[in-house]
Amino acid sequence: MIPSWLPVVRASAIGWTPLLQSKLPDEPLISNRNCFQDQKIIINVSGRRFETLKSTLEKFPDTLLGSDEKDYFQDPVSKEYFFDRDPELFRYIMEYYRSERLHLPKDSCVTAYHEELLYFGIMPEIMGDCCYEEYLDKYRENKERQQEDKEDTSDDEQPLTCFRDKLWRAFENPQASTLAVVLYYVTGFFIAVSVLANITETVSCGISIETGESIPCGEKYNAAFFCLDTACVLLFTIEYLARLYAAPDRCKFVRSVMSIIDIAAVFPYYVGLFMSNNKEFSGAFTTLRVFRVCRIFKFSRHSKGLRILGCTLRCCASELGFLLFTITMGVIIFSTIMFYAEKSEMSQFSSIPAAFWYTIVTMTTLGYGDIVPTTIIGKVVGGICSLSGVLVIALPVPVIVSHFARIYQQNQRTDKREAQKKARLSRLTEMKAVAEAAFSEGKKKYKNRRIKCSNAVVGDIASDAKEHKQNDIVEDELENAKIYDRYNKSRQIAVKNDDDTNMDDELQDLFEQQYYHLIDCLQQTTGLEVAEPDAFSFTGNSSRLTYRKSNSGGKLLQRNKSLNISSSLGELHNSDVEITPKRSVLIPSRLHQHLTRCCYSRRR
Repeated sequence: MIPSWLPVVRASAIGWTPLLQSKLPDEPLISNRNCFQDQKIIINVSGRRFETLKSTLEKFPDTLLGSDEKDYFQDPVSKEYFFDRDPELFRYIMEYYRSERLHLPKDSCVTAYHEELLYFGIMPEIMGDCCYEEYLDKYRENKERQQEDKEDTSDDEQPLTCFRDKLWRAFENPQASTLAVVLYYVTGFFIAVSVLANITETVSCGISIETGESIPCGEKYNAAFFCLDTACVLLFTIEYLARLYAAPDRCKFVRSVMSIIDIAAVFPYYVGLFMSNNKEFSGAFTTLRVFRVCRIFKFSRHSKGLRILGCTLRCCASELGFLLFTITMGVIIFSTIMFYAEKSEMSQFSSIPAAFWYTIVTMTTLGYGDIVPTTIIGKVVGGICSLSGVLVIALPVPVIVSHFARIYQQNQRTDKREAQKKARLSRLTEMKAVAEAAFSEGKKKYKNRRIKCSNAVVGDIASDAKEHKQNDIVEDELENAKIYDRYNKSRQIAVKNDDDTNMDDELQDLFEQQYYHLIDCLQQTTGLEVAEPDAFSFTGNSSRLTYRKSNSGGKLLQRNKSLNISSSLGELHNSDVEITPKRSVLIPSRLHQHLTRCCYSRRR
C-alpha cells in the first residue's frame, strides 16, 4: 500500500500545488480491520491448511463449504475446519470458489476427483468446456473398467454350488476349467466341419450320363453328408439344451441374439426330416436350407474379434442409421434426375425405380456397367453421383473406426488385467506357501526346544521327589508358584549348561522367539491350534504330556491325566490341579511375567 503522504511529496516536488489542497484518504478504522480479520477462514485438509475468505465460500451457498453445514467440521479449540480428504484435489476445489470455474486435474484419478466433488456438494456438470469432454471420457472408461472388474470378481467369488452353475461357467468362460476348454474346442471343431460341409456339398463331383449336367457332391454322396450333418446338428442341439438348462435366466437367454442364431442353425435340419418326402413343400425346404449359413455366426462365441465387431455395430447404430438415411436420399434424388436426363424410348432407365440400381452401384463406386447413361447430362449427373457417394460413405467411417478402436482397447485392457491378476495370484500363492513352510519350520524348532526344556524340568522335579522319598505328591502340596520357581531355575540352568539346547542356535532372532512363544501361549489359553490340523502333543522317553481343549473358560486342563515318570525316578500324578509346564523364551521381564500370569493358571 502506498503511504498517504507520498503523493503530497511528489506533488510538491513537481510543483503541483493544487494537489496539496486535495483531501487525503482516511485511515481504516479498527472495527473495519477486525471485521476483515473475522472473515478469514482456515480449512485444514489432512494436515494442510488453506486460508480463504468467508465471502469467497458464500458464492456457492448450495455446497458444503458455502453453507452452514461446514460448522459440523469445525474444531472448537483451533476454530479450524478439518476435512480428512485429499489435499491435492482440494486445491482445485478451492480454485473453483475463487475463480468460479471448475477444472479437471490432469495427473489425478478421475473417479477420485468425482468423489471429492460429490463430497463437497459440487456438481461435475458445471465443469468448464475446456475439461468437461475429457472428464466424461475418462470417467466413463473408469466406470466401465470398475464394472468389468466387479463382474469378474463376483464371478470368481461366487461359489459353484451345483452342476448347473459349473456348466454355465464352463460355457461362458473357456479358461474356467478343463471341461470348459474341451467344450470350447469341440464345439468350434464341429462348427468348422458343418460350415465346410455346407460349402463342399455344392461342388461338382461328376456329370450325369442321362442329362449331361454336373452332379453336386451333396447329391452324389448324399448319405455321407447326411450323417455328417446329423452329427453336427445333434451336437448343436445338445449344446443349446445344455445352455438353456444352465442359464441363470432362461427367458433372457431365449430372447438373446445367440440363442436365435442357434435355433436358426438347426431348424432347417429338423424341418427337412419331415418335409423331404413331401413334394408340396420341397421348394420351401430348399429355401430353409439357406439358413444353415447361420452356423457361421456361432463362431462369434469363439472369436473375440467378431464380438468386438458386433459391439461396435451396436454402438454405432445411430451413425449407421444416418448413413443409410443419407444414401437413401441420394439414391432417390439422383435416380429421379437420371430418369429425366435419359428419358427416351431406347433408354434403359425406364422408370425411377429402375434407375435405383444404377444409382446404388455408382454411389458405392462399384460400377457394374450393365446400365450406363448415354446423354451428356446423364454422364455429368453420373459423375456427380459417384463423387457424392464417396463423400457420404466416407464421413461416418472415422466414427465407426473410433468406436471399434475404443472397444478393442477396452478388451485389451481387460485381458491385460486378467493376466496381471493371474500373475499376482500365482505370486501370492507362492509367497503363502513359502510363509506357511517357514511358519511350520519355526514352530517345529520351538517345539523341539520346548521338549528339551520340559524334559529338564521333569527331571529336576523327579529328582527332588526321589530325594525326599515322596512317590505320591498330592494337589495341595504342589502350588503353581513353587512349581514355576523351580521350573524357572531349571530353565536357566538348562540354558547355561546345555549347548545343544541353546535357543540362539536354533532361533537366531529374539523377536522370532517371542513370536512363537506368543503363538504357543495363545494355543494354551484358547485351546485352538494355529495352522496345525492336529492337537499339540509330544512324547519323550521319560515323559508324556497331553494337551486338550477345556470346556470351561477356554483353558487347557489336565483332568484325570498323569505325568508319568519312569519307576526309577518316581511317579508324579495330578488329577485335580492344572499342571502345564511351559517353556518361555528369554524376553523382557514384564512381558514374561504377563505371559506367565496368562498361561499358568490353577484350577482347584
